[in-house]
Amino acid sequence: MTCTKCGKDLVPEALFCAFCGQAAPKVEPEDDRVLTRPKTGRVIGGVAAGMSEAFGIPVRWMRVMWVVLSIVTVGLVAILYLVLCFAIPEEKS
Repeated sequence: MTCTKCGKDLVPEALFCAFCGQAAPKVEPEDDRVLTRPKTGRVIGGVAAGMSEAFGIPVRWMRVMWVVLSIVTVGLVAILYLVLCFAIPEEKS
């Protein structure tokens, strides 16, 4: 990583450049979460369980969301759920 002001190399954990005092750019950690349907803990197809793991939402709330949206949209979201059962890959063991 290099300083954006003076171009000198920065120490990886540095907060400021040692040469010019410029604040080091923040490096965001890469998020390695992948949307997959788990083999365990699923009720119908694993879409809600997979989405809850990928987005960090409790699985109970994700399932409630799917049911409520299916009722409100008169079943259109239920069709989307079934499509996602085939579109989202299953977790590898």
